[in-house]
Amino acid sequence: MPASNTSRPGYRSGLSHTGHVVRLSKAASVQFSNPILLRVIRVHDWQTYDGWCWLDGYQLSHCGDAVARRSVFVQIAGLQPGLISARGSR
Repeated sequence: MPASNTSRPGYRSGLSHTGHVVRLSKAASVQFSNPILLRVIRVHDWQTYDGWCWLDGYQLSHCGDAVARRSVFVQIAGLQPGLISARGSR
């Protein structure tokens, strides 16, 4: 049986709190061969395989606009801080 997420060191670290932006690449999951930015809206406490978690969030464009809502299954160790480009003047 998979270990509980809440017992894992690093779970809900600064990279995966609600409101934070994370960069998802192949380090997080093979589905992200083209990295994306995700603004986290929920970190599920579901039991999963050790070192993995489910995140809900909004996929962001390069300037920080939400373009799609996503639920993703990722390796916690593969989460990277996401950086959003500054918006140009309009």
